[in-house]
Amino acid sequence: MFVLRCCTATATAADRLEPYGEAIAIIDFARAEAAKRARHLQHPQLCLDAIQMGVARGGMAGLKKEGEAFAAAAALDTHKALVHIFFATRSTKKVSGVTDAGLKPRKIKRVAVLGGGLMGSGIATALLLANVDVVLKEVNQQFLDGGMSRIRSNLASRVKKGRMSQQAADAAMAKVKGVLDYSDFGNVDMVIEAVIEDIGLKQRIFADLESACPPHAILATNTSTIDIDLVGAKLKVGGH
Repeated sequence: MFVLRCCTATATAADRLEPYGEAIAIIDFARAEAAKRARHLQHPQLCLDAIQMGVARGGMAGLKKEGEAFAAAAALDTHKALVHIFFATRSTKKVSGVTDAGLKPRKIKRVAVLGGGLMGSGIATALLLANVDVVLKEVNQQFLDGGMSRIRSNLASRVKKGRMSQQAADAAMAKVKGVLDYSDFGNVDMVIEAVIEDIGLKQRIFADLESACPPHAILATNTSTIDIDLVGAKLKVGGH
């Protein structure tokens, strides 16, 4: 009974936290940070509304506001999208004719990356860290040297932060080969295209890849703006 009375007294307390102005300043700062890191999202602000109500008018008022904020957040399109993603992601784990067919993923041992810019070099680095051999292709020696340098810098950064040893970084760097043509693409398991967002250029690249790569190779693109079907529109066979 004593505990219940204490909890009730705390929840119904209307006295403000001292100093009140300092608490509000912290909440205002949190609002600004949320606006920067979660632009166009309303639910972080709704959470802060509930916190501010609790600070200003006590725990019970804060809990009531929290319920209102929850109802408002549940009605947002953002909430509906996140719920859809949640269930859609889990549904991919059980696909009739696929996940129940005893299929085993093919091992990816060698991957070619087209483009050694910021994105391409980052993809190449991730592959090396996964112990995958990499072929990095660029259009000229200057760009290729730049891409190799970015990969080396990525690995050096991990060494500096203590995430890997220098020996491991050297071993990873030894697994990447820089090239200027497709002569080394005959035994790759996958190609990841990471060039500029130019439809014509990407279509020409994929047409070249179809003849340069083995039939089992997966041809992938890093595009974020162009329809993948459009990128592969020049391919003669759709199996890649």
